[in-house]
Amino acid sequence: MANIFMTGATGFIGYEVLQELLKGDHTIYALVRSLREFDVLKGKLPSGRGQVLPVIGDLQKEALGINDLGMLRDVDTIIHAGGPMDIGMDMQTAKTSFLHGANEMMKVSDDLVQHGSLRHFIHVVGYKSPFNEDNWREGQQQWTEENFLPLEEPYERMKFLADLVVRQRAEKLRLLLSVVNPSTVIGDKRTGETEQTSGLGMLVEGVRKKQMLFVPGGHAYRLPLVTKTDLALLIAHLVTTQPANSDTYYVLASKAHSPNNQELISSIAKELRTLQPIGKLSIRFLERLVNAGIGNKLGIPKGSLNFFVNEEFSTASVQRFRAEPFAVKDILPYVIADIDFRLSHPNHHSPLQRNRRGKLATIENILPDAKQTVLLIHGLFSSADMWTPIIKDMPHVNSIAVDLPGFGRSPYHHQQDALQGMVDAIIEIIQELNTPVTLIGHSIGGFIAARVHEKMPHHIKRLILLQPTLQKAANKTPYYQSPGLLALGLGFMKDKQIKNVLVKQHSFKNTADIPEEYVQFVRQDLQSSRMRKTTAEMIALLHQTKTFAKGVQLDKDKTSIIWGEFDQTYSIEGFRDQANVTLLPLFHSFPISQPKETAARLKDFI
Repeated sequence: MANIFMTGATGFIGYEVLQELLKGDHTIYALVRSLREFDVLKGKLPSGRGQVLPVIGDLQKEALGINDLGMLRDVDTIIHAGGPMDIGMDMQTAKTSFLHGANEMMKVSDDLVQHGSLRHFIHVVGYKSPFNEDNWREGQQQWTEENFLPLEEPYERMKFLADLVVRQRAEKLRLLLSVVNPSTVIGDKRTGETEQTSGLGMLVEGVRKKQMLFVPGGHAYRLPLVTKTDLALLIAHLVTTQPANSDTYYVLASKAHSPNNQELISSIAKELRTLQPIGKLSIRFLERLVNAGIGNKLGIPKGSLNFFVNEEFSTASVQRFRAEPFAVKDILPYVIADIDFRLSHPNHHSPLQRNRRGKLATIENILPDAKQTVLLIHGLFSSADMWTPIIKDMPHVNSIAVDLPGFGRSPYHHQQDALQGMVDAIIEIIQELNTPVTLIGHSIGGFIAARVHEKMPHHIKRLILLQPTLQKAANKTPYYQSPGLLALGLGFMKDKQIKNVLVKQHSFKNTADIPEEYVQFVRQDLQSSRMRKTTAEMIALLHQTKTFAKGVQLDKDKTSIIWGEFDQTYSIEGFRDQANVTLLPLFHSFPISQPKETAARLKDFI
């Protein structure tokens, strides 16, 4: 069991480390600016064997702003992971965040060595730091704030000078020092959730804006990556094993297990369903363009080129603890989709648990005593989040709402048959759950649910279809049958046009009936070429006769249809004798405009 003082516990990396540490019998003292900040942190953390306690302070203050260091006397390990990720910060901010913070951390460390139990200092820096055990003492007396790496941006200069300061002071204090140098950190190893969009997100945003048509360095360079999961596991391992000697740990996927720049930019473009790069430019030439002030027009912020490398890094120190190499290629599609969603919806937050099932992102409400599992499939201009208010009103069942492929946070399936790819993704989840489910689908989600039921009827306990699109849409305008024209038109839609289209298609009674937050959600969704093209593809399929050529067979004993009679775009004629039909004076998107009433109706069938 370790007693740990930790900075950066509320950050992208630190929070993941904190979760991992709480799985052990550790006591973690987390530096936070206020009790309110701590309460928010504590509220998000899962339960574990360890405990976390607040230490009120601030990296930018003298002695970290801690009034009583006596509360830290039993600390044997420090994890310094504090500091913002902003490569564009000015010199004063960088100096305060990194250099001043490092100096104050070492003052606290001095006190804890002299009067306490401190033995081990873990410093999270970055793979571009020039220092390691072999070279950091060379010429160190000559380096000052002014002459240290004068050509680099303030972010790197101060962060790496802080690395040197910690090494110098740790040696004087005879502290065991573990310097952890992660590469660009991406999301969770299983779900791809990447809350910090300022790393790989800069490339994703550049591709979204069609600015990355020329690959920096081509095949010769790469952006080293590592998942936050693997990084947190390594840091937690350093805490529990206490290495024999001070060392530097490069935490990144090797060349063999990570994409080069050509592969990475091409993968991002593929997942975003947008233009592929058409060429490459040398790093040196791009540096000239960036220094000339036109880098942002190419999607390359000043200082970002430093993170592309063509050399390998020694991971011998890491391999002493971990034989398996770090790998990122398999999770990248999920990371890219997650970042794409966050860039489209920068202020979005779900109160429900996020997860991944099969190949799809989900939001869930899983209860320990629930006896039923409900799987919910959204319609067009929507995502799993549409179901949030409905799920909250169905507290007696396990609820799993999916983002269909190409929507929300789910990567597109890239199958030739677009609709079958949707069906296959749901089938995979049900097979993974390995328990009968109640399948609920709205709009095209209802059509997909019906197709899933046809493929695996014994896995479906009940089938509940809300305004399912079981037949071709009534609109005969050729425009609606062309995915290309639809995607182009959707990209130019503003709030007023969105409202007018939704009313014209009988989704809502009138514009006043449409929730404003929903209109904003749709507009933000359509900023993404991935979601825009997938939406256009599905709309076109609903207007094509071939989509419905095979027909749909329902089982009346377990199928219920809730149908809004004011929908004049779609029809259920021919299906009334195949299901238990409830007719209501509603429009097509009633689950969005009237979620409480929808939840109440669903309770009658579940």
